[in-house]
Amino acid sequence: MSETLITVIAIFLAATLMFVFPMMALSERTDDVASLSVQSATSEFVDNVRAARSSYTKCI
Repeated sequence: MSETLITVIAIFLAATLMFVFPMMALSERTDDVASLSVQSATSEFVDNVRAARSSYTKCI
């Protein structure tokens, strides 16, 4: 009975680890991609504002 319980616990632990660690890695990668996307959009916005202001001051 004791060996069966240990075997069941070991299988449960192995199955949990096989699903938890890949999900954590995927979650971390998704956060990195989202952060990079926001940074890129912000840089593009700032560049557009800078270019628009530059052309506006040339007209004045």
